[in-house]
Amino acid sequence: MKEISDLIAGLFDSTNLRRTAFSAKRKVTAYEIELFESDYFYCVINGEKIRYRKNTLVIARPGDERYSKLHFACRYAHVNLSGRLKDFFDSCPHILSVSDPSAYVEALDALSKIENEDEDYFSAMSALYRIAALVKRDTQLNRSTANSSAKADGLFAAAALMEKNYARKITLSSLAHLANMHPNYFSAAFKKLYEVSPMQYLLGVRLRAARYLLITTGKSVGEIAALTGFDSQTYFSHRFRLKYGISPKAYRDKYERSI
Repeated sequence: MKEISDLIAGLFDSTNLRRTAFSAKRKVTAYEIELFESDYFYCVINGEKIRYRKNTLVIARPGDERYSKLHFACRYAHVNLSGRLKDFFDSCPHILSVSDPSAYVEALDALSKIENEDEDYFSAMSALYRIAALVKRDTQLNRSTANSSAKADGLFAAAALMEKNYARKITLSSLAHLANMHPNYFSAAFKKLYEVSPMQYLLGVRLRAARYLLITTGKSVGEIAALTGFDSQTYFSHRFRLKYGISPKAYRDKYERSI
């Protein structure tokens, strides 16, 4: 049984539809594989808005409903699939960022040169399997990038929370929960990014805030300790001396003598 039929491929440019702002809403009848090499507007597939961005691949499947905001140009292949190729493209996301656009261009251009898919069946199959291999790789890369981005966002959120709410009680567990990570994994990832542990980072934030209050307010050392999240004046003074080599009171006195 043939895996491909009714292949149409080439370069599409919508600028000949100058008086139209949107393409007609339609039901997709074949697998539509489209490579965008510049930024354009967007399409809507099954109610999901998908931006046409440079170096993105859009995949629509039979039964999908779609329309586009014009104008745009793309390389494309529209084809009916069965067997392994059908199963593969049925599992793909609707949009991918591609890591090697030239490889997709080469495969799509090869498909566009096929005039008779029966005579050039194996060439068509080779190009489509090449696209499938590229899509598989880029799907994995996109997932990895999304996971890395989500992880970084979680770490940034934890750091921002400490910078803003250092006076509150903050625990490793609460930070890990905010970042949506296991505490051990969160601690290791945070240290890799900021080169200190989360609790060391929080301590640094609190000490910097305390140092600022020492030189800008007349509040007592005990009050400043409480305002910056330290459980006791004794512990605050101990950590301050370890960090700056001088007690909080001596630091304030030294600053006042210098002005």
